Amino acid sequence: MAIFLPCRVSQCRRFGLFCALALGAIALVVLGRLTPGVAVDIPNSNYSLAQAQPFNQVANYPIQPLPTSANLRPNGQWLGRLILPSEQDYAAQPGDWAWFEVWHGAEGAPDLVGQTVRLTWKPSQANSLYVETVTRDIEFSQQAENFLANGNVVPIRLNGRRQVGPLQSLAGARLQDDVTVRLVDPGLTNQAGEMVLQTSLEPIQITGREYGLVKILGPDPTVNAPLPTECPGPQPCPTEFFQVQFYDTATGGFTGPRAPCRIPQQPML
Repeated sequence: MAIFLPCRVSQCRRFGLFCALALGAIALVVLGRLTPGVAVDIPNSNYSLAQAQPFNQVANYPIQPLPTSANLRPNGQWLGRLILPSEQDYAAQPGDWAWFEVWHGAEGAPDLVGQTVRLTWKPSQANSLYVETVTRDIEFSQQAENFLANGNVVPIRLNGRRQVGPLQSLAGARLQDDVTVRLVDPGLTNQAGEMVLQTSLEPIQITGREYGLVKILGPDPTVNAPLPTECPGPQPCPTEFFQVQFYDTATGGFTGPRAPCRIPQQPML
């Protein structure tokens, strides 16, 4: 069995390779009632349960040069994390933009890795028309409030904001600043001493900063770790640790080096 393997950086350091399961989050934005600024009692959700696990927390993956191994490839030329600007930030710099924490930059911009820069749109008539068409004031309806009460993810940080565009919407889609993305062919400009990234396409959501092609050989008997306490199948749950072998372009087969790999059991709602 061959898998296309996204790799989380700090787990690569500890376990050799980290096989990450994608966690999808769907944000519902509708018009209506819920009063902005009022604290919301948020029930357990797939998102909150997942974020309780260290392997799902962005803060546990330090930024470092990519790739971390000759057998891995960066997940794009420009990778990073979107950070929702404050309403004061938008008052000072109107328009649709978001902060972008650079995890990996294209050649020629190594000094930006680890820095946070402004991400906005490339100036063009098509981009201006698109942003103007989809920009909306955000308030939650009773339907959105019910959706939240049922444990679903809604962008509560955007509730009550005015003139929310697509970049701001994506940056604020979750409860925390953990939307990780790849930028497609952005431009880098210097605006009055500030480095600004400009894009013509919406950022692409990703999981993992680098990837490799491997074949799962089987459970790794050398790892002494507790079994998960919960899993979809019967008890006892299977191990999370496996031995994998990398694809070798020279031989055209899975004859490359072997490595340990962790496929963590996600928490169950």
